[in-house]
Amino acid sequence: MDWEYFEYEIVRKRVDLDTKISTSVSKDYREDIRCIRENYIGEASCFGKRKGKDELSKDIIQWNKTSIEVPKTLEKINFNVCDERIVHMDLDDLKDYTELYLKHRMKVQFAKDTKVMLITDIIKKKYENSNGVNYSYKKTLVHYVCNSTFENSLGENHISLKDVSTSLRHSFDDPININGFIAGNSRPNELMNKNITCIITGQALKGIYFPLRNLIKKSPDVIFNSNFNVLDNPLAVSYENSYPYDDEGILGKEKKLIENGRIVGHINSLATACKNDETPTGNGVRSIDKRSIAARYSNMIIKAGSINLTDAIKNIENGYLIYNIEGNGINNLGSGKLVLIIDEAYVIKNGSITGLAKNITCIGNVLEIFSDENLRFGDEAHYVNNGIYSPFLVTDKIKVN
Repeated sequence: MDWEYFEYEIVRKRVDLDTKISTSVSKDYREDIRCIRENYIGEASCFGKRKGKDELSKDIIQWNKTSIEVPKTLEKINFNVCDERIVHMDLDDLKDYTELYLKHRMKVQFAKDTKVMLITDIIKKKYENSNGVNYSYKKTLVHYVCNSTFENSLGENHISLKDVSTSLRHSFDDPININGFIAGNSRPNELMNKNITCIITGQALKGIYFPLRNLIKKSPDVIFNSNFNVLDNPLAVSYENSYPYDDEGILGKEKKLIENGRIVGHINSLATACKNDETPTGNGVRSIDKRSIAARYSNMIIKAGSINLTDAIKNIENGYLIYNIEGNGINNLGSGKLVLIIDEAYVIKNGSITGLAKNITCIGNVLEIFSDENLRFGDEAHYVNNGIYSPFLVTDKIKVN
């Protein structure tokens, strides 16, 4: 009987950077066993404590037909996904870095008060199987949760920002000079209920890329903007979802998903690879709190263009710069339609930012946005959310309500 055994541990520490006091330390753990005999597979998982391979295998109660084979060899790779600069950085250094990061955020220039919580995750994974294949690795993630308070004509405004980084250089957005305007409640009527030029950046991009991930799988014949190029790369050094091997013992590989606007690849797990008679792509991933293993994107990296953010703003007569949205947006995975409820955005008028935009909603379609040949890409990819790295987008396929 073939088997594979997997362990996954996350140790999380929260520190208030102002007081340098650790507020909490938590630990999550899971282990999994998969056994294969006579083309049938049985699985069992344990959360929160360690049983060990032998004890956990006794929990298998159901066997399903399968054609999966556990890896017989492990391709060797010299790859370090743990950013030592972050691991060994003391709190004073982290506080200095966070303040530098905040200075690159527009709102910090008029923030009344900003509190920063630092969250450090130490992630450990270990895999072994009956063929003698085994590996283990560790990596570090740093989250910055910033709560800022602003004064404007309507009183106080609170905005939260979350950033995740495994490398300091991937965290900065382009700084924008907004000195001279008062943070208010700006919503020009002439921009309402019509398609308007929007710059979408920061966390707001997740509202567009999350549904795009599903469309890549379901609409392989769609043709996008010819400058649209997307990679899935678990071997990108110091990115959020980097790993040398996936959770099924398969070597991580860089894969082209979209090349020159055409879908040229997709991801799979061992199960979907066997089902479709494909080569495994190294994307079989387990989450810390879900039982099933599934094909999941690692680092989705969108190729940058040539325009910088300052020039993009100067070229817009009327529009919006959109930074953050509530949640992940509302989208129809079948049609590509999306609704973004804006949490942080700025009004652009005659090539300059003139104020905060409040109480606006954006409506569009992922297919229309990325199929438009007038879509422009910013000159550098930044972290967005959940392993997505993208430049800002300039589109006029968004309607503002």
